[in-house]
Amino acid sequence: MFNRLKDSILEVLKSRLFVLIVVFCILSAILIQRVFYLQIVKGEDYLNNYKLKIQKTKIIQGTRGVIYDRNGEVLATNKLAYSVQIEDNGSYEDTKQKNKLINKTINSVIDMVEKNGDSIVNDFGIILNSNNEYEFLYSEGTRRLRFLADIYGYTTIDKLSEDEKNSTPQEVMDFLCANKRGKSWGFGIDQEKYEEKYGKSRAEIKTISPENKTTSDYYIQVLDYLWNHKEKYATLLELIGESFPNEYYKRYLPDLVIQQKPGYVAEALNVEAIVYEQTPYLISIFTAGLGGTTPESTEISGYGLHLLGQLCYVINEWHRVNVN
Repeated sequence: MFNRLKDSILEVLKSRLFVLIVVFCILSAILIQRVFYLQIVKGEDYLNNYKLKIQKTKIIQGTRGVIYDRNGEVLATNKLAYSVQIEDNGSYEDTKQKNKLINKTINSVIDMVEKNGDSIVNDFGIILNSNNEYEFLYSEGTRRLRFLADIYGYTTIDKLSEDEKNSTPQEVMDFLCANKRGKSWGFGIDQEKYEEKYGKSRAEIKTISPENKTTSDYYIQVLDYLWNHKEKYATLLELIGESFPNEYYKRYLPDLVIQQKPGYVAEALNVEAIVYEQTPYLISIFTAGLGGTTPESTEISGYGLHLLGQLCYVINEWHRVNVN
């Protein structure tokens, strides 16, 4: 009988079923050990981490309640209002992408609010006035200095330098857009547009080129400065506006007020101008070879001047359609 039992055991050990049972038992043991580790050993840690990802605790203050005087008349009451809070929890390739996505979200929220007949309360310290110019929301005082301190990254207004305290609204917007002053908290907003307008190395633009000719980049900065201080330099702008009547930028736009500084160097015709369209704009045009001119040319080409005038007209028409 013992031999029979031995033979039966040997048959079972040699069978494929036994191998499968052993493999199944090993895998089951591994699975049970892993489940035990995840559920018992690490269960509480994983649960807490999961809650941190899907839940956030916020303290919401209760309403103040209605306040009455001794005669039962209401002095102060509550009014229902909705608050939208946008949190930045995303990951981005760079600052440009981050600003683009966040601004898109904010714009969508504003559109939804205004679509339902409500309005947005904006307490940013700079507004755009009726003349399409930036101005401070607050007059001289602590609130304005507090706003500037927030812009430049200071905890107190005492840390503001004199230049920062006297910043113009345009300088503040330039700082926010392109981090012009080289500090780490500029936002890089519309960086490409800023570089298109001023050039990537604006601070390094020379007033005189190696050939001792004033550069177009310098003149566009001069006109930009005059535009931003047009009240102070009103007389100078008026004189510039009288220059070269019916020529250059004014050639085919006689009904517009245009303050321009044209120039001619060998084969190059150029003009920088402040154009008083419905939406005014500043422009610099530098050409070469118009009218068949060459580097050896010593006289202005009449045909080249005609082509430059046409170019100015086309640019202005584009501006009227796409901007005005």
